[in-house]
Amino acid sequence: MKRFFLLVAVLVSFLSSPLFVEGAQQKRKIFQPVWDRLPKLQEDHPFSYPTALLVFLLFLLAATNLYLKFRISASIAQIPWKGVRTDPRVARWPSENFFRKIRLWGYLKDLAHVEAILRLRQRPSLQLKKQYRWNKRLLRKYLDLLTTIHCADEARFALGVLGSVGSSRSVLPILNLIRRFPADPDVTKDAASVLLGIRKIKILRDILSSVAWAEPSLFGVLSEVCRSFGEEGVVFIVKELDHQKSHSIRFGIFRILGEVGGERAIAELEKFLHQGPEKERIAAAHAMARTGNESAIKPLIHGLCQNPSPAVRDGIARILADLPREDVLKQLTHLLETSPTHYFRIRAIQGIETLQSDSGEALSRAISDPDPRIQRAAAAAMERMGVIQNMLHCYQEDFCDETQAFLVSAGRAGVIEPFLSALKSKESKGLKRTVRLLAHIGNRQAVPILIKLLNTTGDWTLKSRLIPALAELDATESVPVMVQHLKNKHHWVRKTSMDALGRLLSPDSMLRRETLPILHNVLGEESPWTRASAIRVLTVLEDRSCIPDLIRLLRDPQTRVRVEAAAGLKKLHALEAEGQLIALLNDPKQKVSAIAASALGQFKSQKSLPMLFERFKDAGFRLRLSILEAVHQIDPAGPDLLLEELKAANRINLKVLRELKEVRSFDPSRLLYTLARIGEPEIRNQSIRALHGVGQPESKALLLSLLQDNDAAIRAATMDAIALFLNPAMSSFISEMRNDPDFLVRLRVILALGLIKDPDALPYLRNAVYEKDSRISAHALLSLFHYAEPQFLTCFLDKFKEVKVRNLLKKITSNRDDPVVALLIDQIPESKKLEFQILKDHTLKSLDLFLEEQILSGKTTKNEKLKAMMIAGTLKRKNLKKALKRVILEDPLPEVRAKALRAYSAVAVISKEKEIIQKAIEDPSLEVQTMASRLLIHFEEEPV
Repeated sequence: MKRFFLLVAVLVSFLSSPLFVEGAQQKRKIFQPVWDRLPKLQEDHPFSYPTALLVFLLFLLAATNLYLKFRISASIAQIPWKGVRTDPRVARWPSENFFRKIRLWGYLKDLAHVEAILRLRQRPSLQLKKQYRWNKRLLRKYLDLLTTIHCADEARFALGVLGSVGSSRSVLPILNLIRRFPADPDVTKDAASVLLGIRKIKILRDILSSVAWAEPSLFGVLSEVCRSFGEEGVVFIVKELDHQKSHSIRFGIFRILGEVGGERAIAELEKFLHQGPEKERIAAAHAMARTGNESAIKPLIHGLCQNPSPAVRDGIARILADLPREDVLKQLTHLLETSPTHYFRIRAIQGIETLQSDSGEALSRAISDPDPRIQRAAAAAMERMGVIQNMLHCYQEDFCDETQAFLVSAGRAGVIEPFLSALKSKESKGLKRTVRLLAHIGNRQAVPILIKLLNTTGDWTLKSRLIPALAELDATESVPVMVQHLKNKHHWVRKTSMDALGRLLSPDSMLRRETLPILHNVLGEESPWTRASAIRVLTVLEDRSCIPDLIRLLRDPQTRVRVEAAAGLKKLHALEAEGQLIALLNDPKQKVSAIAASALGQFKSQKSLPMLFERFKDAGFRLRLSILEAVHQIDPAGPDLLLEELKAANRINLKVLRELKEVRSFDPSRLLYTLARIGEPEIRNQSIRALHGVGQPESKALLLSLLQDNDAAIRAATMDAIALFLNPAMSSFISEMRNDPDFLVRLRVILALGLIKDPDALPYLRNAVYEKDSRISAHALLSLFHYAEPQFLTCFLDKFKEVKVRNLLKKITSNRDDPVVALLIDQIPESKKLEFQILKDHTLKSLDLFLEEQILSGKTTKNEKLKAMMIAGTLKRKNLKKALKRVILEDPLPEVRAKALRAYSAVAVISKEKEIIQKAIEDPSLEVQTMASRLLIHFEEEPV
């Protein structure tokens, strides 16, 4: 039809041209006689000229119509293709008008050409192209003919023809052939080879439009074709994805990207993981997992941590379970154990939970984490996984300390339902162990169930576990039930009930009157356990009517009963028992004598002094401490006499020194002076360290004299004691010991200089940081934490890179038993807290996440953010480029943007970052502009 209109236009333009008009005028002169005779002919013959012309045209039309019928019939007969006769355009041709027949004839001519090509199956493609002109119109007709194919053989031959042509227009018909013959592998194979042979990237547009309805066989072909274009194909696919609006096609494109795989595809999919609708983000996560590449694990974990949508996080967590479990678990466990952000650690727990059986160990460690939020998240995850229920069942069957500690941690983290459900068990052993766990957990939700179980069970062993558990849970509502159990027939139930009442009752309790008669009766029982428990409860209730009974029980044959009776008389301040308590000092059990001495000291009994002095001579350590305290309470000058006894002994049990802090009632300085001069080195060492707490001039003088002792251990201990005085005036004495021949003494000098904070010692410490010996470097760096040293951060970061020094620092700071180290850690200035946290919790590998959190978090102060950026720049942490770039472009504070730009110049190659420098030059802040200009000048001065 287009050609017809084109012919008419050419004809009209020709008729209107000047050449045609001039030629017509010349011909008119030649034929003028004929035109002059026409009127006469018309008069002679009445048949008019228009009529003749109409007849001629009708004749011509009839002849043309007959010719078209003949040609159409011949063409149909010549084409033996099955689909030609069933084609609707061919089937109804006899009833079509003239113009439609003309179009049909042209269509059949094209089909004849196609049929001729189909007959040349054995000829090479070049000869075929040379013999037949394969133009676009003919190709379009052939592609239309492909819809009439009904068998796989014809489809395979057609694919061969299309492969020889190699046109991008044939993509959709080829895909339709694959859909029509999905069961024939040869058709699929031939179609794939044809598509792979068309090396035009624009065919991906047709392929991507078909992925929405693609079946598995077809989808495999499409993925193979897309994969053959490599990274160029990935870029084209992503562009099509940006322009595509159909959700079904977008999901299909995500699948294709996942099948294509590669680092570039993962990088592009990661962008869609944090933007767009939830379903598309989940589709992007599925595609990343489908790549099967280990490098997809880290972006997926990053998406799990930072995605705000719970549905997306759940989807990513399930997807992670389909990836290699060992690698996923390793990275999630590392994130859980090293991340400083609790939010990321909780998301790591969510990911570990999906790994099911492989994740128990990591969650078991997390359940003991110091952060309660991490504990709750880990416990809830393990409860959902059924791990806690299984471990509780194993614990009920076979006791294990580690299992008990784990279950207690889980219960304290908020998982209580499995333990309450376990109380419904009818097995006695399992019930007892569950009750023990609930007592350790301390959750009062179990109290009503435990009281009900106490009232209903008849097992005395179970009752004896339930009663202490209720006391441990501070269940005051169970007191009436325990009072009733004081009359239980089994003595151990009565004993545990009394112990529990001793914890739960008070002197003003409403049940006091009801309880006292029962307790008085128990004092006469045979069981020493019940008698001792009854004494404790009577003492708690402050029942002075039981004093005669307690005096009588001081002669009880059982040690336990005598101890409780003496302690009860002391608490009740029973002065009438003074004589009996003096006699009790000679008890064969020193534990009983110690309590009696303590009671006499409280009573300030002058009568007991001779006996106390006599008993002190051959007493053991605990009894001596009790007598010492009692004598001081009775007569403050009394300990001087006892010190003479210690001097005569010349050897003291070292436990005395460890327990001196328990004796608060007298001044131990004289004892320490004596012990510091005793010849035994170990005693002297401990005594010298204790002298710093005395704070008297005599003790300082003694310490300074001991600095010249021949024993290096004594000098080291003296150095610690002098440092603990925290007196800057003593720094000169410490500095004199820098060159001590003993290495241990020199290390203690370095720590002492950290406590004293002597400015004159700063050069010495700075040089010591860079000593070859890592031990000296570590101790000097710990001391520098206490100095306002401008170069401290540089020293710290230089040594932080050295693994040996870093490990030594962690080992030193973990020794809280060392008083000097403990004081150094406690007094670290606020300005150095960040560096100390990095030292204590991080390595170089885990530092990036922490610094990124400090830089981007809105909760950190400006100084913390500036220091974190300085650390990132000094250590040249390239992983923080994105965070620093974001601060440069988005942070509202000019000072922060300028510092971020400076740090960015250290972690990035400035010559490749002209764009960010240019944006910084356009910054409204003069400070940022100045920093950017300096960097740009520096870049221009660099040699090319």
